[in-house]
Amino acid sequence: MKNMQKIYRFSLVVVALFGLTVSLSAQESKRVEVTSIYNPEVAGANKLMAPTTINDNPVIEPTIEYSVEPATWQIGLSAHNFRPATATYWDFSRSKSCFLRLGAGYPLTSDLAFRYALVSPGAGFFGVSLDHRGDFGRRMNGVGEKLAMKESFNTENGIKLYGGVYVGRRLFDAKLGANFDLFKAYPDAQYSSSDLISRDGVDLALRFGDSFTDLSYINFSVEAHSKLLFHSQPPVGHCNYAVDMMLTAGGSARVGREFGENRVEVNGGYDIWLNPWQDYRDSRFFVGAIYSRSFGIVDVEAGVKYMRDKVRAREKASHFVMPSAKILIDLQRAAFAPYIEFNTVVGQNGVMSLLEKNPYLDLEYGNGIKGYDAMANTRSYDLSVGFTGTAHATRLAYRAYAGVSFMRDRIYWFVTRPGYFGAHAADDTHFFAGIEVEYRPVAGLDITLGFNANTDSSNSPYLYSDPKLTADLKVQYTLKRWKFYASGAMLGARKFSGVIGEDGKAPIAFEVGTKFDVGAGVSYRISRDFEVYADGINLLNSRLYDFAHYYRNGAGFKAGVKIHF
Repeated sequence: MKNMQKIYRFSLVVVALFGLTVSLSAQESKRVEVTSIYNPEVAGANKLMAPTTINDNPVIEPTIEYSVEPATWQIGLSAHNFRPATATYWDFSRSKSCFLRLGAGYPLTSDLAFRYALVSPGAGFFGVSLDHRGDFGRRMNGVGEKLAMKESFNTENGIKLYGGVYVGRRLFDAKLGANFDLFKAYPDAQYSSSDLISRDGVDLALRFGDSFTDLSYINFSVEAHSKLLFHSQPPVGHCNYAVDMMLTAGGSARVGREFGENRVEVNGGYDIWLNPWQDYRDSRFFVGAIYSRSFGIVDVEAGVKYMRDKVRAREKASHFVMPSAKILIDLQRAAFAPYIEFNTVVGQNGVMSLLEKNPYLDLEYGNGIKGYDAMANTRSYDLSVGFTGTAHATRLAYRAYAGVSFMRDRIYWFVTRPGYFGAHAADDTHFFAGIEVEYRPVAGLDITLGFNANTDSSNSPYLYSDPKLTADLKVQYTLKRWKFYASGAMLGARKFSGVIGEDGKAPIAFEVGTKFDVGAGVSYRISRDFEVYADGINLLNSRLYDFAHYYRNGAGFKAGVKIHF
């Protein structure tokens, strides 16, 4: 209604202005003619033809109020169990199928190593190896006489066949080996050049099962093994050779599985040692379990084993509970990782086991072979602590350790006559400490250093003949096709006991002071498959003894070739 009134008023104003304009235009004429009396009238109102424009769309600025409520975006990430990729040693082995190392030196030595292997990662593998080491230098006997080469030599020879076939993800493998070793008891002046000590053996091992690398599923392994060993030596008087034989056989089984962070393994086995000629028998049964887990910065492994050991010549069987434990503390510092370890070991002290450790065992001493039939097996309870680490961007790695071994019926060697030894078992508390270091300061240069010290507290009348201090140093530098290397070793003083006298004491039969062994060598790679080398041996010309009266050659050299086919 108000809008209409405004329009009406606006129209009247327009009409009045129009009338005024006309009136002003008439005044411009100077002649005025009056025809009648003026009678003013109001003209009729007419609607304007031109429309009036009115803005009827005003812009309104709205007031907007808003708020933001932040919320966490929940992301759900689910992991699905899957079997990790499996790989074997053969998947990563890219070595040549054939390798040969052949060398000789002065004083007369010989060296041979041969390897041949055929590998099919999806099917299996087969290989053969040959090894030979000969030492033919002239040496002195126990009374100071210089012997001919044929009277003072030793040689060790071995051959091995091995192969395996994959059955699914498991492997069936077998090993067959033989050794033929000859030794001269040259310190004994009674024997002629035709008298030899021989040690020959044949061994076989069969195994089927998993590799125990992926324990997301149950792993198992079963094994069977056997060994036949012959030993002969000339007796005093050159009557007949003293010949001995030992047959060993046994088997074992193990099962393992991981349950989350927990790893569990159960094992067991049976072994027997037989000497039908001497009516010797040692049977052994064991069963045990091992548990391991990582607790953040602490890795733990603990186990226990029960063993029953029965030697026929001993009235009662021995029963052992054998605990073991390993603790590694990872402080998230590569330079320092302490550990503690405890282990229990039971050895075997049958005649043939002793001959494998020392081929010069005197089978004529005392009651002969039967004198060793009732010997108890060695038991050792070992405790060690130490720490390992790396530094200088892993160029330096080290291990330091110390510990003690509580040993029951430890073997002590003593001299019965020049060139031969008897074996005696006694309890011993053995303390030891050492350090090992490996350093690579620059590319191509490797330095390794080791040091060990030990001492004994024993109730034995015999002295333990190992050196109390040992140290070794090795340096190797590789420059393109060249390789230079040097080594040094220190062997501490040793004393070897003789036969117990009437006073119940064992006199010193042989004594040797601290010795140093220094060597150096160089090799040159002519091609990718062919390499030549030359070594300097015992450059200080030291008298280095492995046993009482048995020493290595003096200063010498050895040269040879290494070939990859």
